[in-house]
Amino acid sequence: MVMIMADKPHVVSDAVFLDGVLDNAHEQEREFLIALATEDTLWDWDLKNDRLVFSSKVAKYGFTDWASNPTIKWWEDHIHPEDKVATLGAVAAAIHGGKKNFSLEYRFCKADGDFAYIIGRGYIIHDKEDEPVRAVGAMIDVTELRLTKQSLRKTENQLALVYRLNAMGTMGSMIAHELNQPLTALTNYVRASRRLAASNKPADIALMHEALEAAEASALRAGDVIRRLRELVARGDANRSETSLAQLILDVCTIGRGIEPSKEISLLSSVEPADLMVWVDQIQVQQVIINLVRNSVEALEKTEKPEILIRAIKRNNFAEVSVRDNGTGIPDKVRNNLFSAIMTAKAAGMGIGLSISRTIVEAQGGEIWLASSQPGMTDFRFTLPLFRASSGGRHPTDD
Repeated sequence: MVMIMADKPHVVSDAVFLDGVLDNAHEQEREFLIALATEDTLWDWDLKNDRLVFSSKVAKYGFTDWASNPTIKWWEDHIHPEDKVATLGAVAAAIHGGKKNFSLEYRFCKADGDFAYIIGRGYIIHDKEDEPVRAVGAMIDVTELRLTKQSLRKTENQLALVYRLNAMGTMGSMIAHELNQPLTALTNYVRASRRLAASNKPADIALMHEALEAAEASALRAGDVIRRLRELVARGDANRSETSLAQLILDVCTIGRGIEPSKEISLLSSVEPADLMVWVDQIQVQQVIINLVRNSVEALEKTEKPEILIRAIKRNNFAEVSVRDNGTGIPDKVRNNLFSAIMTAKAAGMGIGLSISRTIVEAQGGEIWLASSQPGMTDFRFTLPLFRASSGGRHPTDD
């Protein structure tokens, strides 16, 4: 590095440090008071007369005899080896490159052998021929701030771990909630198979085979639910693929009819356009719709002509799905906390279905909300990203 050092660099008081820099006495006083208020080590480097002056705050690094070796090597020897080349190169480039300001970061070795984290800032003064004649600036010790940031990062990592452990702790409740439907269906199919097995009629035997196939499908679905929820809690992501929304909703309607409502419910669906394709985790999105349908079923217990409508439409780059019923509605007092894991408007149940649904929808890149609720109509809606063949099967927001 090409630098000009004073033959006899020395430490002076903060009052002397600014002498000659400003002619106005009031300005000198102001700058002197500022120097007293800060812990920064100020410096004044006369490039023409080879004179380098530090403020008295340089003593904070523990050196009392540093001026006994008045060469650039003293400063160089106290820069961290890993920072030396970049630091010296940056200062030389600023001085000889016509720049007026420079800022750099490096580690400076103190007298006790420890390193201080320094931000060095300087202003270069040029003469009428645009030659650098002087530089003034400060060594700002940011060690405490650096350590504080490191401590904050450590705390954040610890909090993230606690959050993850809490999330894993709630997984049991989540899985129990989501497994209720496939296991109930599995039980019903097995019971039906046992009854049909006692019959010798060919038609009953055929029905038994169908029931056993349905039981197998329910068991496989239960396994998928466990795996997908575990992945969702552990990583917060989703295993997405190109999915026909119309087929997904049709499958949900088939499953939903096995929820065993106390009365016959009209379960309708509509998808516009019919070929609407989304980029989602099919199993997880099915769980969201099933959760909403299950809530609707319970809200329809006292409705004379119960009806649930699942409707999906294209809205910009998303598909908007609506699950609407003509049930009793949701009480005002619980609407603001509907998606909380501890909130429920039911007399029984864990009340985490909507919380799980929000987690799943957000993992897909969408959002979920209560669009409307009043006696005679409740409408939950959520969005899903559209499949884009032009982007390699990925929605632009996934990149």
